[in-house]
Amino acid sequence: MSLTGNFPCFKNHLFALIHKLSYHTEHMGFILRHHSIFFSMLKWVIQDIYPDLPPQISESCKSLASKIFPDEKVHKYNCMLEFHHSLLSRVDLSFYIMSATTSLTSISMPSWWSDYVEKCDHISRASFSAPYDSSKMKKIDKYSKRYDESLPYCLPDCHFLEFDLNGDTVELGGIFQRVEQLDDNIQLDVSCFFEVLDRLPGFTRACSRHELVDLVLKQLTLILGFPVLLGLMVGRGKLIKLIYNGKYITAWQEKSDEHCQSLLQYFSPHFVETFRQIVDTFSCMADINFRLCLDLSLVECLDSPRFCVEVFPLSGVKEARTYELLQLLQDEFKLEQKNVQDVMHLHRSLPKGKRRIPGGPVVLGCEDERVYSIAATLSHYKLEFPIGSSPQLKTYVNVMSETFYT
Repeated sequence: MSLTGNFPCFKNHLFALIHKLSYHTEHMGFILRHHSIFFSMLKWVIQDIYPDLPPQISESCKSLASKIFPDEKVHKYNCMLEFHHSLLSRVDLSFYIMSATTSLTSISMPSWWSDYVEKCDHISRASFSAPYDSSKMKKIDKYSKRYDESLPYCLPDCHFLEFDLNGDTVELGGIFQRVEQLDDNIQLDVSCFFEVLDRLPGFTRACSRHELVDLVLKQLTLILGFPVLLGLMVGRGKLIKLIYNGKYITAWQEKSDEHCQSLLQYFSPHFVETFRQIVDTFSCMADINFRLCLDLSLVECLDSPRFCVEVFPLSGVKEARTYELLQLLQDEFKLEQKNVQDVMHLHRSLPKGKRRIPGGPVVLGCEDERVYSIAATLSHYKLEFPIGSSPQLKTYVNVMSETFYT
């Protein structure tokens, strides 16, 4: 066989071999600089906190993380593990990224991804590195490039990418877009909501939305206010996840009967009654932050859409030591005891963190010379309320790292 005649093929094999070797050097006691920081984070979490995870899950998590290369100039990184306690051995992953400067060449993204990012409002690296609180939705007010200066809101080009891991398969489940209200004195209304949807490729009225679905979206906005997050659930059909901050639902109890009557135009009586009971219950619970999540189809009206509530402890560090909020949720919603025990056992090593002394040895379990600090804390719980069955429980663990400034 002629080497010259097959040089393109030989070159491709050589590049593939080099690429493969670059991801298998951790056994030598170090990790090369071109490794993804997310790989180092997941490697530490699995080794130090969740060593009992099935090998298939551990390898899938690390393999996925190794394919996402965030902007190394932001120096602060965040990813999240989602544990399904009603489905044993199921873990999903989310990565918080500065989308315009993150390399995703090895990830299968929607065809409209680049256009979508371009239509977002570009934030500065300093703003991205500011502390991110997923329950309080910290305001970011420094943008390097605005899509439209006249709009009273922004769509920051930082996103959570959620991946569904199921056995050997990994699929992008959703892209989560935050909506940033710039002026607290200007109330975002229904027209703003549809402006946002029409700005997102694949979700515009012309592309896919059914006119009856628009009526549902309008009614929900009038009742629950403007969503703080939109989940573009690209891996689950034409679904959109609407996430509402519970603290903004101030007038619900005063007009709950009126609101429910209007929802009966679009949803089943069973769903509306369940929705009313759950929202009433959470509205009366003190010292918690919660968010309502609704999954709606854009092409058809669902009379009983998927409905969840995310519940945030005041302190994830304290909650992982006492589980006071979990026990409150168990008492209130009759959560299965085996699932509650699974949470406590699985997260028994939380909270946990390590910090490297400048000039000292690398963080054990991570072995990445760039990492200055790394920590994992309990973020929040999610309760799903399927019609006709008991609530399903999930937990989310936030993993944060900071690299040295060079």
